[in-house]
Amino acid sequence: MKVKLENCYGIRKLDYEFNFENGRVFAIYAPNGTMKTSFAKTFKDYSEKKETKDLHFPHRETKVELKLNGEDLNRENVFVIESYNEDYASKSISVLLASKKLRANYDKIYKDFKDEKNILIKELSNISKVKPKDIENIFKEEFNKSLEDFLTEIDKKLKEKDDNYSKYSELVYSDIFNNDVLNLLSNKDVKKHIEDYIKKYKELINKSPYFRENFDHYNANEVIKSLKGNNFFKAGHTISLSNGTNKEEFNNEKELNKFLEEQKKKILENEELKSIFEKIDKGLNRNQKLRNFRSILRKNPKIIVEFENLKKFKEKIWLSYLIKLKESSLNFIEKYNKYKEDLNNLLEKARNEETDWEKIIEIFNNKFIDMPFELAIENKEEVILKQDVPSIKFIFKDGEDKKEYNDKKNLISKLSNGEKRALYLLDIIFDLEAQKKSGKDTIIIIDDIADSFDYKNKYAIIEYLKEIAEYENFYIIILTHNFDFFRTIRSRIIVNKNKCKIANRLPNGKIKLNDLKEISNPFEEWKKYLENFANGSSGTNKKNAKKIFIATIPFIRNLAEYIEGKSSEDYKKLTYCLHYKPSKNIKLKDLKEIYEKYIKNFDVSNLFASLFTNEELNTNIYEMIFNITDIIKNDRDNHIKLEGKIVLAIATRLKAEKYMLSKLNNDIDENEWKFTRYLFERFREISNDSETLKKLERVLIITPEYIHINAFMYEPLVDVSIGELKKLYAEDISLLLRE
Repeated sequence: MKVKLENCYGIRKLDYEFNFENGRVFAIYAPNGTMKTSFAKTFKDYSEKKETKDLHFPHRETKVELKLNGEDLNRENVFVIESYNEDYASKSISVLLASKKLRANYDKIYKDFKDEKNILIKELSNISKVKPKDIENIFKEEFNKSLEDFLTEIDKKLKEKDDNYSKYSELVYSDIFNNDVLNLLSNKDVKKHIEDYIKKYKELINKSPYFRENFDHYNANEVIKSLKGNNFFKAGHTISLSNGTNKEEFNNEKELNKFLEEQKKKILENEELKSIFEKIDKGLNRNQKLRNFRSILRKNPKIIVEFENLKKFKEKIWLSYLIKLKESSLNFIEKYNKYKEDLNNLLEKARNEETDWEKIIEIFNNKFIDMPFELAIENKEEVILKQDVPSIKFIFKDGEDKKEYNDKKNLISKLSNGEKRALYLLDIIFDLEAQKKSGKDTIIIIDDIADSFDYKNKYAIIEYLKEIAEYENFYIIILTHNFDFFRTIRSRIIVNKNKCKIANRLPNGKIKLNDLKEISNPFEEWKKYLENFANGSSGTNKKNAKKIFIATIPFIRNLAEYIEGKSSEDYKKLTYCLHYKPSKNIKLKDLKEIYEKYIKNFDVSNLFASLFTNEELNTNIYEMIFNITDIIKNDRDNHIKLEGKIVLAIATRLKAEKYMLSKLNNDIDENEWKFTRYLFERFREISNDSETLKKLERVLIITPEYIHINAFMYEPLVDVSIGELKKLYAEDISLLLRE
C-alpha cells in the first residue's frame, strides 16, 4: 500500500510504501505531535468520503493518495479505530446476531407467505383501485391491525355460504375515500344534509310494510338469488311476504323481483328524501373525483346511510372485497396460519441459539476485568429472523444491585473514563468481528487503542490484537505514542521486528518512518555491542561504543543498588559520575573494577583497553561525558538512539548543576551536592530571572528518568525526542556562555 500525504491535519508530507508481504501488521511508534492521530483521521476521512485539510493552515493544498497494488484503495475496505470516540456505536450487531441457518429458514417460509399475500393484495388492488403498496397501511391506520389479523377475525364469515356480507364488493374504495370526497363530507352543510337524509331514510324504511333497517332491498335480492340457485320455484314452491295484516304470495322469481323493486322505489323516490339527496348532489360537480362519487351515489343512494360511521363503512367494503375473493382469502389464511406455526418454532430456536454476538460478549467478559456493565438484546429473535434494529439494554452492576439503561448516552454520563473506553472498545470488537464475517480484505488503522487503560486491561487489548492479527484478510497498522505498548506488541509476536517503525519529523516537516532496533531490551544489545567491539568484530566502531559505555553508567548503578544497596561504594561512585561537583574527581579507570564486577559475559579489561587510550583512562568522567556529547549534538541523525539520549540527559544535568553552583559561589553543603533539586531551590532564592528558571525547571522535569534508568522502566525515555534533548543541552550551554 503506497501512502502519499501532504498537509493532512499537521502531516506536512509523508511518502511511504507499506509492504504487507511476510507480515500483515505494522507498528509505528509516533511521539505525540508527530503524525499518529493525523494519519488515522486522514484514513477515516478517506473511508467516509470526507475532505481532509490542514486545520492550522487551511490555505495549504492537501493531497491524499492511497494505492493498493497500484489501484486506488477501496474506501469500503478501510476501517479506522480511533483512540476514543464517545459517540461511536457499532453498526454490526444485527449482522453478528444473524444465524445463517435460521435466517435461511425464515426467508423461505416468509417468502412463501409473502408470495400468497402479494397475490391477495394485487387482487384487492384491482377491485379497490388502491395502490398495492398502500393497502397494508390502510388496515394499519384505519383498523389498527394488519391485513392478516383482519382476515383471521373474519375467517368464520368467509367460510359461511351466506353471501350477505359481500353487498359492497362492486364499490370502488378509492372513488369514495379520497381527500376530495372526505373534505366534502366534513363540510358543515353537507354533514347536516347527510344527517337529514339518514334520519328520513330510517323513518321511511321502518314504515315500509316489508323492509326494515336490517332487511332492506339488498337483503331481499340476496334471498331471491339463493332461492333461484336452489330451484325453489321450479320445485313448485311459493313464497309469501307479510306486512302484518295482509300477505302477498309469489310462485316465480320475476314477479317477486318486480314487487320488491316497487317497494324500493317507494322509499328512494320519496319526494322529501329526493330533495335532501339533491342538496348533497349539488356540490359534486367541482372535479372528476367528486363527479365519480356522484355516480356512485346516484347508482347506490342507500350508501349515504353508511356515512353515519365512516370507519365501519370502510370495514364493510374491505370485508365485501375479501368475501368476493373468497378463494384467495382462504388460501392466504391457511398460509398465514402455517407461517405463524413455523415462525414460532424458529423464534424458539432463535431464543436458545448462541450467536456471534453472545460469543463476543463472552470474549469481552473473559478478557477484560472488572467491567461493571452487561449488555442484553431485548428483541433478539426479531433481529435474527426479521432483521429488526437491535434494542440494546445496558445493565450496570454494583454488588447485588443492578440498574438497567435503555439509553446508552444516559449510561455513559455515569461511567468513569476507563469504563467509557471499555464500552467503546466493545463496539469496536463488534465491528471487527463483523469485518471478519464479511471475508473482505480490510486495511485497519488503529490509533492508540490501549491508551488510558490500566495494565491488566491493556494486556487484554494486546491479546485481542494478536487474535485479529492472525486473521488472513486483515492488514493492520498500529499507531501509538506509548513505547511500553509498542514494545509489548512486538514481544507478543503481533508484529515482526522489521515491521516496527519510528516516526520522525525532519526539519523540513516531512515525516520519515525508520526501522526501530532497540525494542526488546536495549541493555542486552548494548552489552553485545560492547563485547563485539572488544573482540574486534566488524560492524562496530569506537564512537558508538563510547556512547553506549557512558549510557550504561546509570544502568550499572542500578545493578549496584539492587545487589549491594545504596550504602555501597560502587553505588556511590557511579552516582558521583552523574553530578557535576564529584564527577570531576572520578577518572575513567576508576570504573573498570566496578564494570568487571557487574558484567560477567565478556572480558571488561579488554573492552577498556580497546575503547580508551591511557590518556583517556586518566581523564575525569566529567570531561569524557562532554567529549562524547559534542559528537552526539553535532550528529544530524534524529533517529531514535537510546544511548544518545541518556548521554545528552546526563550532560545536560551536569551543565545545569555547574551553572547553578557558579551562581551560588559553590556555597553549598557538602552533603547536598547530589541533589539537583536542592541546588535549584537554593538558586531560585537568589534569582529573579524567570526565563533562566524556566529552562532549569525543564531540565529537572525531563532528565531524571534518564539518570535513574533501570531495566524495567526505560520505555518513557523514548517519548522525548533526541532533538528536544539537543535543544535542552544547547540552552544549558547558552547559560554558561553568558557568564
